[in-house]
Amino acid sequence: MIHNDQDFPIINYLPEDTPKQNGQKHGESFKDGIRELAKIRKDLLINKNPSLKDHLKELALEQFDESAKFDSNLTEELVGLSEGAGLPIEDIVLLNNYTDFRDIQLVDEGCSTTQIKTDDISLSGQTWDMHS
Repeated sequence: MIHNDQDFPIINYLPEDTPKQNGQKHGESFKDGIRELAKIRKDLLINKNPSLKDHLKELALEQFDESAKFDSNLTEELVGLSEGAGLPIEDIVLLNNYTDFRDIQLVDEGCSTTQIKTDDISLSGQTWDMHS
């Protein structure tokens, strides 16, 4: 039987390796591609949803913590991948959860209103927040 990998990367995981070691092996072997794709996805995410830009690290680390509760082996592999590729863990989380993050809607950051009413006067005000 002829094995044809279609030029997809083959990573040999050894039974004695830990999940973190597997991640490191993957990250080191495909560092350039991982870094390139992580940047592309992060840029796409910010272009699609600019309001997330200042919140990405916080949200990604929150996702990582929740994932760790679900499967510690998975998150250890992501830590190894992060170290092997030389990227912060939040970039690896965003890379792997791009479609989950791109549609996050933050609390409305729009205009604010206020109103004061006394027996003699009624006064209303509104900010007109301008976003790029």
